[in-house]
Amino acid sequence: MKATSLKTAALLAGTIGLLAGNATAQATSGVVGYETLDYVSGFNFVGARLHETPVASGTLETVTPTTAVDADVDLGALMTGGRFILEIEDGSGIIQVVDSTDGGTGLTVADLTGVANGAAYTLRPSATLASIFGTANEAGLTSAADFSASDQVWLPDGAGDFNKYYFAAGAFGAAGEWKDDAGAPVAAGAVDIIYTDGVVINSQPAGGSVVVTGDLVTSDTLVAVADGFNFLGSVYPVGATLESTFGAANEAGLTSAADFSASDQIWVSDGAGDFNKYYFAAGAFGAAGAWKDDAGAPITASSIGVPSGYIINNTAGPQNVATTVPSFYAGL
Repeated sequence: MKATSLKTAALLAGTIGLLAGNATAQATSGVVGYETLDYVSGFNFVGARLHETPVASGTLETVTPTTAVDADVDLGALMTGGRFILEIEDGSGIIQVVDSTDGGTGLTVADLTGVANGAAYTLRPSATLASIFGTANEAGLTSAADFSASDQVWLPDGAGDFNKYYFAAGAFGAAGEWKDDAGAPVAAGAVDIIYTDGVVINSQPAGGSVVVTGDLVTSDTLVAVADGFNFLGSVYPVGATLESTFGAANEAGLTSAADFSASDQIWVSDGAGDFNKYYFAAGAFGAAGAWKDDAGAPITASSIGVPSGYIINNTAGPQNVATTVPSFYAGL
C-alpha cells in the first residue's frame, strides 16, 4: 500500500491541514481537512482517520455502566438514522458505539464502567460505506457486474471474518448500486465503518485512491481487541508512530513476553504484499523492556509510522488497548 498523505488548503505547523473551523465538540480540535488514501492492486489495509462532525457535546449528569444522560440535550432527536459513537473526555479514551436512546436525553451503551457523573462527552455519527466511498461510488472504485471483477471493501464483522461489499455496474446503461459479495443490494448509508476498525480494499485490478474528509480527533482512544487478528484504524492522520501510539515503554498495555510469538504483535503493511511486525519485548531479570521486530532486533519505535490501517495480533484474550494521540496535537 502506498503511503498515506494529508492534503489541505493550508498547513498548521507543517502537518495538520485547516479547511474550516468546527467548534461543536470538546473532543475535537476545530480542525477539519481531507486525507487521500492511496491503494494498489490487491489487498490494502486502510482506516478512516478523519471523522464525522459531532452532533452534541457537553456533560453527562448521570452515568451508569450501561446508560448515559445529558439532561440538557434531547439526544434522541439528534440521533436520526445509523449508529453513533460516544466519546468520553475524561482522559480514559473510552468510546462506545451507541445503538439506541430512551427517546430523550439518555443513551444505552455496552460498558461505561468507571465513568463518573459529570464526565464531558462528544457524540458523533459513525462513518458509513456511503459517506466514505459515495452513495453512487463517487470515490471511483473499479465497478463491474460481479464481485470478483470489482474493487471490494471488506469490513471486520467482529467475529474474525469480514462483511464484503462492492459497487456493481448497472447493465445496459442502468445506474449501478452497492451490493454484498452474494450479489444482494445493500443500503450503503446503513453500513457502518466505526473509526477504530480497519478497512480492507481488495483492488481489481489497478488500484486508485479515495479521499476522506472530516474532523480531527485529538483525544486518546481505548481500542477493544479480540483474540487473534484485529484489523484496526489508527484514528490519528498525522504523526502516529509505534512510540506515540503505544508508548515508549508500552504504556498501552500490550501483552509483552521475551519472544515475539508470546507477545501482542503490531503488523504494518510493507507495501509489497507482506508485513513488518513488531512487539514490545519484556526485559529479563527486571531489566526494562524494549521495542523489537519479529526477528528480535531492537528498533527505534519513534521512527516506525502507524499507517491508517494496521493489525494487532492479540495473544492474550480480549482486552482494551490504550492508544495515545500524538503529543503535538495538544492545543489544536
